[in-house]
Amino acid sequence: MKRRLFIAGAVALVGVAAVAALLGPRYARSRVEELLVERSGCEVTIDGLDLGLRTIELVGVHAQCSYGAAELDRVELDVSWIGRSVSAIRARGGRVALTSRPERVARGEGRGEGLARRRPDVALDDVDVSIADEAGPIAEATLSLRLVGGARLTLEARRVATSERLHPQLRSASIEATLDLDARVVLDATLDELVVEPNGGDALEETVRAWLGRSSSRPADARGGAHRHVWELLAEGARVRVTHGAVHDADGAALTGLEIELARIAGSRLRTVGSGEPRGAGVLRWNLRIDAEGGEADGPVELENVPLGVITPFLPPLPLDPRADARVSAALSVRTEAARVDFDGRVNVTGLGLESPRIASAPVDGIAFSLEGRGAYERSEHVLTLDRGILRMGRAQATLSGRALLSEERFAIDLSARLVDGPCEDAVHAIPAGLLQGLEELHLDGRLGASVTLSVDSARLDDTALRFSIDDRCRFVATPALADLDRFRQPFRHEVLEPDGSLFSMVTGPGTDAWSSIDAISPFLVHAVLAHEDASFLTHRGFAPWAIRDALIRNLRERRYVLGASTITMQLVKNVFLRREKTLARKIQEVLLTWWIERSWNKTQILELYLNVIEYGPSIYGIRSAAQHYFGRDPADLSAAEAAYLAMILPNPPSFHEQWERGSISPSFRRRLASFVGLLEQRGRIDADAAEAARAELERFAFSRAGERVGPEVTAGSWAPLPIEGLRAPGEAFSPDAPGDDDATRAREDDGSPEGWEGWSE
Repeated sequence: MKRRLFIAGAVALVGVAAVAALLGPRYARSRVEELLVERSGCEVTIDGLDLGLRTIELVGVHAQCSYGAAELDRVELDVSWIGRSVSAIRARGGRVALTSRPERVARGEGRGEGLARRRPDVALDDVDVSIADEAGPIAEATLSLRLVGGARLTLEARRVATSERLHPQLRSASIEATLDLDARVVLDATLDELVVEPNGGDALEETVRAWLGRSSSRPADARGGAHRHVWELLAEGARVRVTHGAVHDADGAALTGLEIELARIAGSRLRTVGSGEPRGAGVLRWNLRIDAEGGEADGPVELENVPLGVITPFLPPLPLDPRADARVSAALSVRTEAARVDFDGRVNVTGLGLESPRIASAPVDGIAFSLEGRGAYERSEHVLTLDRGILRMGRAQATLSGRALLSEERFAIDLSARLVDGPCEDAVHAIPAGLLQGLEELHLDGRLGASVTLSVDSARLDDTALRFSIDDRCRFVATPALADLDRFRQPFRHEVLEPDGSLFSMVTGPGTDAWSSIDAISPFLVHAVLAHEDASFLTHRGFAPWAIRDALIRNLRERRYVLGASTITMQLVKNVFLRREKTLARKIQEVLLTWWIERSWNKTQILELYLNVIEYGPSIYGIRSAAQHYFGRDPADLSAAEAAYLAMILPNPPSFHEQWERGSISPSFRRRLASFVGLLEQRGRIDADAAEAARAELERFAFSRAGERVGPEVTAGSWAPLPIEGLRAPGEAFSPDAPGDDDATRAREDDGSPEGWEGWSE
């Protein structure tokens, strides 16, 4: 009986074993697939499965998730069947493609009675990983990693590459790193053969600013929160190293042999040491201690012949010409104590190129300068102080000192600059040739020295102070064709490019029907134009510092450019030498040509040419055309009221021409004309009789039509004498208070709106 029972039991056991042998792997594979689906939220299939007493080997694992897909060649699981847990996962070979960030699974969610009740150790070897989004590939690499205890991760990524649309483009042949996933920090990392291509400089700049806590728009990190600063990503005592790094610019490798070490000391305090080899001969070295959160730094930085492209991503946005081979050499020392940062050193730049429509119509290349000095920055007060600075361009040298308060609520600047006495030729040709544009052949003898002080505070703009002192002992010895003044002594063609792009052209000059000599122009008009446009024309030397000050105050108050400070000489230069464009190059040309014409001509010649070429309305140039168009008169016969009208429309004549088209002046403009006439009388430019006659004429003010003559046939009253050669003597002599240097040049308004113009100052 026992024998039969034993045999029956053996047969049953063999049968169960046979069934288990047939059904076990299939059931186990199905159960593992179910658990993987349950745990990951992905569609998972397995090609094959081998069961062992302590292991499960999966062959051909395929997963399709909302955030990507994976195909792993072979996966081994170390399992405890009794404890129903997985203690280790090993995978070798395969591909993982991530297309978006996965949704986070709440802790404990989806944890059924599966095999994984604890975080297993994980090992991946030679798995190709790619990351993409809806726009296409982002990055790819071959990855190996070890995850121990679910927290300590060691990884190695080879053949790392990023897509071209990522800026900046970061490529690394090898990355080795150890991380603590629970603390979300890097314990150690080495990047070998790292390549940086900062042709996407704005993105690199924004990334660096975000990491250092200087960006207002910090990107999100992988867990949905604000991007962590670089020092928060490093464990205290952790180090990150770059070996055999390179930085590329548009011309290829700009910096090679780059060795960098970044270590977190404690808190936000970091230490970075590094060096590199710039393209060509040169060196780059630094050894800095940094408090990233407090913005502190301490240590030396040395650059020698480094391509500017290497450091451009870390600079404020600049209008650089990418084709220029700009180089930087510098030796800087930075020291931080509490809230104060002291700096001392030198910077030398060669081959700099600038490209901007505000600078010049074409790129300005070949710029070279050096700056050395020392100063400090008080961070709590936002005050930058320059104790001593020396700026050198070419063979010219200037000294600089001052303080600047720059905060969101207020700015204040106290600046003192002095051009060291030296040859005039050196001062002029220190200006880059691209900004001279036609004045390269301007040459001078003699010596020149100058100084300027500026004090401006946004909280007290009316207290703004601007002072110039110029020791001018220069003599012009050669001038280019652009600056030829002899052509104005005879008939010449005057051409103007109108705002609509059309070209106006006329023949004028001595001896032509379009020309009026100074003695054939009403002194009423001369006085009115001087009072309205440039009251100190007869005494200044082409420039009016007080007008520049007033324009600066107005522009800062309006927070936009609304006023200029052009003298009559400067306006003449713009009319006969330069095109209509607002660039730094044109302003430099304007200054040099104003200097030249003031040294070459007397005031009579300048004023005569000015009155004969300036605009008085649409395609109306020169005082003879203006007098005929508006009043049917010769310039010599203009009354005081007519002269006042022609002077007051000069800020922007086309915008005032609608009054002529309408046939009358508006009541408000009539009142402004009467006030201006009163000012001419008050300043002694015209007598009481002339002022009274002008006010009476304004009540019946009329324009000419079809050339008929209007206005009084005999002009009443008289005018003050002016020291202008050839100007007619007054009809009736009187002794006014002569205008003097205290008359301020009126700042010109550029928007041209008659209603927006607020008046004049003398």
